[in-house]
Amino acid sequence: MLQLFFTTALVNILVTQTNLYADQLCTAAASSPSNRLAYLGIHIAMGIVNLPSLRDFWSNDPILQHQWFPSIMSCDRFKQILRYFHCADSNGYVPQGEKGHDPLYKSREIIDILTDRFKLCYKPGRELSIDESMIGTKCRVPFLQYMPKKPTKWGTKVWVCADANTAYVQTFCVYTGKDNDSEFAGKQLAYRVVMKLLQDSCRYTIQEQNILIWDSSTKSCTLPFR
Repeated sequence: MLQLFFTTALVNILVTQTNLYADQLCTAAASSPSNRLAYLGIHIAMGIVNLPSLRDFWSNDPILQHQWFPSIMSCDRFKQILRYFHCADSNGYVPQGEKGHDPLYKSREIIDILTDRFKLCYKPGRELSIDESMIGTKCRVPFLQYMPKKPTKWGTKVWVCADANTAYVQTFCVYTGKDNDSEFAGKQLAYRVVMKLLQDSCRYTIQEQNILIWDSSTKSCTLPFR
């Protein structure tokens, strides 16, 4: 199932860029497609198994011990990949304020592949739900958000279009601040978000039979169709 979304092309990008970054730092990371999938699988499992610290997943303490994690990869190997993990060549980054700057440059190619796979692997039903979500982080990015009413208060805000019945994510967009280059520039935020998500999720034109569901954050949005 994981490989439906983390395709060979995507994994090869992660392997190439991680090894490139390690080479730039004159260190050997020696990542490969097989251990990269194992690394991603461990990250997913860590979201299911809740332990106090990273090293606890490889602990020999009878209370904390979990045999699956050390059977997949050693702790030192996992931490080595984590240290050099990269999705894009940092040398190609255009600084903020310069022409061509992309706030999501370091993950743009991965985001594009994933959103394409989301659309290819499942056709949503009639009811589409649009809502905002938070990816918890306190990393230093200019678009870090604080939302006190959310369970995760600090993080990156992501707008999501999902099938209202299955909760399958059809597409998403990361909020990076005001976008003056969009075709919807000058419109209210709710309008820009809804129209961009519908464009991305459909690629076919918006279907008349689709029913859109959203919460109070987009209640003032007036769309150009009924």
